[in-house]
Amino acid sequence: MSPRAAREWAEDVIETFAGLAAPASAKAPQLTASAGIARVECTVDWTLREAELGLVLARAGGGRQVGIAGRRRAA
Repeated sequence: MSPRAAREWAEDVIETFAGLAAPASAKAPQLTASAGIARVECTVDWTLREAELGLVLARAGGGRQVGIAGRRRAA
């Protein structure tokens, strides 16, 4: 999947979740989702670490976003 297609798919998932997670009342907590995506490289551990970094970046940006970690190689 191309990076653009992955981002669009993740954005669709986040928007769908937002529609399903509508609070029952004004006092109910609001649920949101964020996503981190990464290119599959090196090892599974490396790829998961990059995806998690993307998720941290998305949350730091305010949530309801897709974060993509940089394209760094393992040392």
